[in-house]
Amino acid sequence: MKALRTCVAVGLVSIAGLSFAEKKKQEAHNLIDRARHLSDIRTNGSLPFRMKIAFKVIDGHLNENDGTYVETWASPEKWRREMISGDFRRVVVANGIKLWTSETSPLAPPGTADLGLRMDLSSVSSESWIDKIADRKINSAAVRCLESNRDLTGHNTALCFDRATGLLSAHIAFVASDSTVMTCVYSDYEKLGDRSFPRTMQRSENGNPVFESTLVELNTETSFDPALFAPLPGAQESANCQGAIRHDAPKAVYKPDPISPRRDFDPRNTVLLWLLIGADGIPRGLKVVRSFDPAFGDAAIKAVQNWRFQPGTCDGQPAATEATVEVVFRR
Repeated sequence: MKALRTCVAVGLVSIAGLSFAEKKKQEAHNLIDRARHLSDIRTNGSLPFRMKIAFKVIDGHLNENDGTYVETWASPEKWRREMISGDFRRVVVANGIKLWTSETSPLAPPGTADLGLRMDLSSVSSESWIDKIADRKINSAAVRCLESNRDLTGHNTALCFDRATGLLSAHIAFVASDSTVMTCVYSDYEKLGDRSFPRTMQRSENGNPVFESTLVELNTETSFDPALFAPLPGAQESANCQGAIRHDAPKAVYKPDPISPRRDFDPRNTVLLWLLIGADGIPRGLKVVRSFDPAFGDAAIKAVQNWRFQPGTCDGQPAATEATVEVVFRR
C-alpha cells in the first residue's frame, strides 16, 4: 500500500507541474500577443505613415554622435527606411516581393537596431519566453517581465510589459561572457490610429547610457512619390516577406570550427560577421562587423565560407537572407 500511495503522489506532482508550465506559456503568449496588437504599426490594414526619429550614440568617453532615421510606409509591400549617422548611411527599399539594401558599412551605429524595428514583435515567439515570469519596477512603472532560457553561451533575454497598458516597456539582454546587462527602455507612447509607438527609447549598458532616440514626426500619409520605392542602383537584393508566414531565419547545418591564428588569446572573445545566405544555403559577401583582432576576423571569414545553412524562408519559400553570425574561437 505504501508503494501504491507513493506512485500516486508522484503522478499528481507531475500533472501539477505540467499545468503550471502550460499556464506560464499561455501568459507569455498573451503578453506578447497583446503588445504586438497594440504597437504593430506595420501590418495589413495599418494606416500609411511617415516617421522621423532623431538619435544620438554615446561612446565610452561620453562623446555624442547624432543621426536620423526616416521611414515611409505605404503597406507591407511598399516601404522605405533610411538611416544616417556620420559616415554611415543605410537605405532599405521594399517593393512587392523584392527588397534592396544599400549601405556604406554592415556595422550600424550601436543601438540603432532598436529604432522601432523590433516594436512589431513579429519575430518573438512565446515558446522561448517561459523560463521565468515576474513582476518588476522600471522607472517606477509596474511591469510584468518574461525571461528566456539561457542559450549555449549563457546569454538570456527579458521582455517587460507595462501592467497597466500592456505595451512593451523594456528589452533586457544578459551577456554571460563579460557580465554585461544591456537595457532598452521604451516610453511615452504616441497614437497612430488605434496603434501606439514610443516617442523615446533609451539604451544603456551596465547602467551607462549608450543610445537615445526621440520621435520627431509620426504622421499618416495619403499619397507617396513612386520614386521612393524604386530599386536602388547597385544595392543588395533580397526578399520582402509579406504573408502570414513571415521570414524564418536560416539555420547553420554544417559549421566546422574556425582555425585560430594564435594560441594565446582570450577564448571568451568572438568575431561577429555579416553575410548574405542564399536560397541555396551558401554564404556570400561576408564582412567583419566586430573582431578583437584582424587576424581572427580573417580566420572567421575563412571558416564561415565553408559553412552551409538551411536557408531562410519568405512566405514559406527559400529566400536570400541577410544575417549576422557569431564565431567562437576555442583553445
